[in-house]
Amino acid sequence: MQTAVNERKTATPGIHAIWIRVAAGLLAAALVATLLLSNAIRIRIQRMEEANAAAAANNYLLENTEYVGLSAWERIQKVVRQMADQASLESHYEKASIAIAQGENETALYHINECLALVDESSEAYEELKMKQGCLLALLEDYEQAQTVFDEVLLRAPGNADAWLLQAQLLLQKGDVTAAMEHLRRYISCAEETADQLSVMAQLCYGAGEYADALMYGEQALAMAADDAAYGELFRCMGYAALLSGDDRAEQYLASAIERLADTDPELLYYRGVFRLSREDYEGALADFDTAIGLGYGTALAYYNRGVCYLTLEDYERLLADMQKVVELNEDEELTQIAQQLIAELTVGSEQES
Repeated sequence: MQTAVNERKTATPGIHAIWIRVAAGLLAAALVATLLLSNAIRIRIQRMEEANAAAAANNYLLENTEYVGLSAWERIQKVVRQMADQASLESHYEKASIAIAQGENETALYHINECLALVDESSEAYEELKMKQGCLLALLEDYEQAQTVFDEVLLRAPGNADAWLLQAQLLLQKGDVTAAMEHLRRYISCAEETADQLSVMAQLCYGAGEYADALMYGEQALAMAADDAAYGELFRCMGYAALLSGDDRAEQYLASAIERLADTDPELLYYRGVFRLSREDYEGALADFDTAIGLGYGTALAYYNRGVCYLTLEDYERLLADMQKVVELNEDEELTQIAQQLIAELTVGSEQES
């Protein structure tokens, strides 16, 4: 290997002048490779049953409706007994419950609304009815009205953990990560902490750019988890948070994510390569970039940063090939210009030697 390196040095002895001219550009590009990660936030909520507002609403209704567990025949009997009574609170509530159990959300919402018209706002039943109203509105995709209902519930009962969680899901669905994160914090303060909820919180903090908090909640989630084998996405989130905050644990977290996720993800390998490059582990970074590109992660930055490795390892032929690929892809104007400058310098250096 040393002989090959020496041969490359001899073939292009004037090439070292290039390093002085482009060192600043290389350093800047290595930083850009890291910073771009913050502009490509991916919030992957891992192992949480309420992965979206509709699922969260449906789970609440199923867990809080007694008729869900009844057989079809038992439900029919309930309906028959209530047919003669069209106006009472009990009648509408039972009909709503049966409709919920059968997935007839519009019918259920009608009867819940009728219940709300009959019940006093100061009664204990009012809060439960409003919760079901909000969930049914979410299932019917009337998200704005659902939010209004949950806001009313929380104004009346700030200790209602389910309302905080459901509102957080609605806000997350709208893309309001900051507000969703605050609601989830309130949920955690009202309910018993679980590894899953802390995992979600870690990923929301990452999405909001709060990397220290993301790592804190992630560590807490892993400490509570009986088995961390299913937390590959959490490790990804923690790896990215550590990378963006300059935390040396980034490589460890990214390696854990690579190990736990079923399919090899070239993105993870690429960003581990970025971390290794930032720590001047050029051989390790090169191995990761090679694998990532081989698996289809052929971005301009991937080729550029692999080229950085080739330059530091003085493999100028491969450096030239990667810079040409960066220009061909032309994904970023500034990066393309730096690659073109490198190609020009390499070409001039080679001509001078010949």
